[in-house]
Amino acid sequence: MASLIIPITNAGALGNFYFNIALEGSTYQLRFNWNAREGFWYFDIYDLESNPIRTGSKIVVNYPLNWRCALLSKPPGEFIYLDLRGEPTDPGLHDFGKDGALMYIESGDLPS
Repeated sequence: MASLIIPITNAGALGNFYFNIALEGSTYQLRFNWNAREGFWYFDIYDLESNPIRTGSKIVVNYPLNWRCALLSKPPGEFIYLDLRGEPTDPGLHDFGKDGALMYIESGDLPS
């Protein structure tokens, strides 16, 4: 059991991007979208057939991103964004992945 830091690089230049990732025996597609009007990043989880599992999660610091998702197809662990500067600051366009880290906490490491 472990936690995984998911590398995010050059997010500000991309604005919207996605990638596939294997988590606890299944592969998911993670999509990230910058909302310029609100000034926030949003996070979606899809299966490999592009079926939505969780969409529209606003990325805020120190808050579980797939909390309250009841679908059995969801990743069994939890995503959380941590600020690495020691300040509870939500990621801006160019901060995402630079001044903070997206972490996946495996299901066995979650509190019961």
